[in-house]
Amino acid sequence: MLSITLPTPDPQANPKFRDVRGCEHWLSQLQFTNMAGAQQAIAHEVDALNRTELPAVRRLEIMEALRESLEFAQAGCARKYSARPLPLAESELAVLNAVCNLWHGVSVAYQHCFIAATAGDQELAPRLALICERCLHYAGLKIVEHYRAGQQFDNSLWRRLHRFYAYAEEHGFAEAEVSGSTHETAASCRDAYVYTLLSHLANMFELNRRQMLAAMRWLAQWSNLVGVSRTPPEGALAPWLVVDLDSEGGVQYLKDAPLSHAVRYLDVSELSKTMRVNRILLEQGQDPVDLGLGSGLAGTECLELLNYLHQHLCEGRSTRLVGRANVENKVQVCFGLAAAHYFTTGKPFRQPRKPGSSLSRQERHQLEALGHVSILDPKLRTVDTMPALESWDLQEESALGLRLRRDGGGGRRVSVGQLIAIRLEKMENFMLGDVRWLMVDGAGDLRAGVRTMAGVPQAAAVRATGINRTVSDKYTQCFILPEIPEFRARASIVLPVGWFKSKRIVEVFVDGNDRPIQLLDLLGKGVDFEHASYAQAFAKVH
Repeated sequence: MLSITLPTPDPQANPKFRDVRGCEHWLSQLQFTNMAGAQQAIAHEVDALNRTELPAVRRLEIMEALRESLEFAQAGCARKYSARPLPLAESELAVLNAVCNLWHGVSVAYQHCFIAATAGDQELAPRLALICERCLHYAGLKIVEHYRAGQQFDNSLWRRLHRFYAYAEEHGFAEAEVSGSTHETAASCRDAYVYTLLSHLANMFELNRRQMLAAMRWLAQWSNLVGVSRTPPEGALAPWLVVDLDSEGGVQYLKDAPLSHAVRYLDVSELSKTMRVNRILLEQGQDPVDLGLGSGLAGTECLELLNYLHQHLCEGRSTRLVGRANVENKVQVCFGLAAAHYFTTGKPFRQPRKPGSSLSRQERHQLEALGHVSILDPKLRTVDTMPALESWDLQEESALGLRLRRDGGGGRRVSVGQLIAIRLEKMENFMLGDVRWLMVDGAGDLRAGVRTMAGVPQAAAVRATGINRTVSDKYTQCFILPEIPEFRARASIVLPVGWFKSKRIVEVFVDGNDRPIQLLDLLGKGVDFEHASYAQAFAKVH
């Protein structure tokens, strides 16, 4: 049963407009150069309208007139927290709360109209499909907003979404097209519902901002390709993509779906076909813009994101293929190449020098002035920039990665794609990995998924060679990882961002000697590192 509670009418509520003409005039004077101010002004009027008694058809007309402007303002504000390092700053959380509150307010406004239409309002009855689609759309956006911000949300939001879709399905208009859709608005109740389900399944906690925006746009375009039915799709084998309309959860892949009248199956075969065709055309050199994929990502980036989304939406990647063991241990972690190098070696980085080599001019000056040579990396000269070693909880581990948790009390902000060094309890060596996903749970704790790199990392130093060499001829930190045939892991090197180029030769200082190596293939890349395979160069490059 769909139960809706509306705000009590308030005689003190005083919206600045009460009809479409007044709304349009007010919008014409709104300044969108200040996006936060515009968003706050719209939110104030929506709240006042929700507490004001109005004819339902007039309320609907006002909300339809507001939609384009309010979604534009919301999108501008969302940039403040989308795919930002976690945990969010207080100012970023405040913006997220303001955006979610406005989505809720808009949803309430359409629920006013929904109640009137279902109660027999003759003017609104023919527009019930549109009203229900709007209720689904804005209830879903509140969920999606939390994904964009990396925040866990109250699962009761799912129940409201499921109930509106169940109503549309029960009354036979779930697939009826509605007019007046904006850029990211689906064209039917089913499409609006599917868009939110796919956003959940896409695991946006793993995406950066540009990927996230592209994914949201593509899912809105493709949501009409997904069927929703009471029985498994014809010819589809388990695991099935299943959602339970009586639950407080999203869609998931299940091998054995529960026997219930509330279970619905999603058919993603057409979606899979569309994504695979786009993938082939991109590989052939087609421009993403010509394929309707937008200009936000380059061709190779679009291809990478398509592969990611296809794995999650169409291949059941959410069903874990590699078993993980539940554990409860403490681990020590640090982030970034410089910090990992510092804690692996136990000392600040200094420019390497072969045994017996003479002091540099700077070191001679230090010896004359101070009586000793400073070994401190100039980047680490202040207390504020010294790297920190944090204590996290290890919750799960597998051959491919780890799941970690940090109490919400403190610690540095972390980004998806950051290099991380981890030392397990009672272990001497650190292991390297990259942060694959991040989210803040309901208790305020930071949770992270880490993909680990095979082998014990060896701290080293690297510098450019030949025409790539700079005037200063300085080394910088890097790590060497050994070849491990049983894991099919090649000998590799972890470098700062911007260093990789296939076939490039660089000079590595390790074990007291420098040697040239040739970079081969890029194995992985994050926001602050590049991981590449390498081979020994045939001759030393001077």
